[in-house]
Amino acid sequence: ARDEQLVVDDRSIWSCLIFCSVETRAFHRCSLFWERLKTFGMPSHKDYGNMIRYASTQGDWQLSLDLIAEMREADVEIDSVIYNTALAACAAASQTDKARFLLQEMENTGGIA
Repeated sequence: ARDEQLVVDDRSIWSCLIFCSVETRAFHRCSLFWERLKTFGMPSHKDYGNMIRYASTQGDWQLSLDLIAEMREADVEIDSVIYNTALAACAAASQTDKARFLLQEMENTGGIA
């Protein structure tokens, strides 16, 4: 059931909903929550990390790489956890060229911890 009177106008609520959806494996909700979150401005490092976790669990290596590219363009920090999560998605999908490219980027940017 949908409550048409429920209005969420706080970006932190959408951020929490993404996190909770990933944690509870309610993956079908992540994309909607992500789009709603983005209406409030730039997602945070943690938000991107949660979406990359979502992409990885879904085997969506391309989404992982797209999110990293978006982070790079927005000058959002990409740490070793984010790189390794995306790398795992590429490796699981046998995307060795993409994984190799990502490893090179990690090395060039100091993302390997």
